[in-house]
Amino acid sequence: MRNLNLEGFNVCFQRFVEVIKGKRHIEMSCDEEQIVTDYLSGYKKEVVAIRNAASEEEYEQFRDALVPAMLYLASKIENFEKLFFDDKLISYNKFYNTACFLYKFELQKRYSVQQMISLSEKELSSISLKMLLELFDKASQDSSSCKISEIVFFEQLSECSLKELSLVFSYIDTDSSTLTELKKSMLKKDVDNFVTILMTSNIDYQQAAYSLAFWKQSLVLKEMLGHVKDKVINTEEIKNFFFEFRKNGLINSKHASEHADIVYALEHPEDTNIDWEHWMYNEQKGQIYFPLIHCICCSASLNLKEVAQMEHFLNEKTESLEIFTDFLKHGVSLDEYVPKPIHEFAIFKEEFLSRLTLPKAVKNKTKKEYLESVILHDKNFCTKLYYALTNEGYLSYDDDVLYSFVSRMSYDYIGEKEPNQIVWYGEARDLYYFINWFAGDHVYKKWEKTAKYYALANGKTIKTNGVTNQAKTSSQRMDAFMKKNNLE
Repeated sequence: MRNLNLEGFNVCFQRFVEVIKGKRHIEMSCDEEQIVTDYLSGYKKEVVAIRNAASEEEYEQFRDALVPAMLYLASKIENFEKLFFDDKLISYNKFYNTACFLYKFELQKRYSVQQMISLSEKELSSISLKMLLELFDKASQDSSSCKISEIVFFEQLSECSLKELSLVFSYIDTDSSTLTELKKSMLKKDVDNFVTILMTSNIDYQQAAYSLAFWKQSLVLKEMLGHVKDKVINTEEIKNFFFEFRKNGLINSKHASEHADIVYALEHPEDTNIDWEHWMYNEQKGQIYFPLIHCICCSASLNLKEVAQMEHFLNEKTESLEIFTDFLKHGVSLDEYVPKPIHEFAIFKEEFLSRLTLPKAVKNKTKKEYLESVILHDKNFCTKLYYALTNEGYLSYDDDVLYSFVSRMSYDYIGEKEPNQIVWYGEARDLYYFINWFAGDHVYKKWEKTAKYYALANGKTIKTNGVTNQAKTSSQRMDAFMKKNNLE
């Protein structure tokens, strides 16, 4: 199912404008009128401009900025909900995903992304991996700073050249025999042995891992920023750019394919099945990189003029700094960090998540293939579990994803069509932990079925061997999810 409906959303926006301009009346109680007045007071400039607008072109420029208002009032005022949905012009989930698609561009404008890109490119241009390793090697390890897990460190090293590997290992402080074992594990791609050594030998690898993580991100950013600064590029150029990334090992083919899908989707938004909520929050998450890059460039960059310019620019971008501060407060890696939900989007999704429809089960059909478990989980349990995972942002808010999840996870629901692969918008370790909790121990082909039924949004491969140990410990995010939903 394609999850955008721009035409339907624009009709809803036209109706919303008519209410603001006083051309359409909505029955409301005094309390509801006060809710509308109080909320729209935060959009004073946009509301005044719309009331004074003489043509559609004049007020349409405010549509993206007013997306949160449409979500909020539909969630809080029953007659606003009817205004948008009573004639079934647009479904709740397509309304939401279209809102995410549109608001992504509003965030880009608010964050002044193009200016940030230009300044970051100049800051980064004089930095090398050796400089970063020396910088972090001299820095004291702050116990409150984010930690990079053993498995993430292995994955980072897997993407390195031999020269980079040699350089990184020279900054890991341990005895020669242990270091030799680590190198052998790395060259043999023996992730289990590599992780076991790090976990049992009490090796402090964080500075080296953090230096490498920043270096890999800087390579990607340098390449990307060099392509996009000071010019508008076409789709073919972007696709070639992602091909070069894949060829150089910076992203794998699945990841490159996903980004190519995004490029196509931006040109043909209603012809693709993208989870735009994921990419909207990625726009927020992207704001971490700029102050993070800047903090390191303050010590490592030789381009002092550009560093000073970025310092001044960031001080004016309070929203970006708030996201960065929240990231530091959580003390997790960049991969694991999840931005705070945008209030209006969160309440809409929670309010209308249950409006997704699950097709009726069919009878007299061959027994389905599903993820067996020690405890038999039925359709109702799996539907509630889907709602919880979607509220957390692990799964997409979409009819087809609901159908595919319940089909693959419940023992008693069989639908007419074949379920699609389910995209997991979280870390692989979170998926492993969740599946292990759901299915229990010693379940036949548990990980093979996981790899068949699920795909990771970041394009990484779902492992079928050696994941049992990884599945036994939860991340902060998964731990909080389990506690919140009483699933421990």
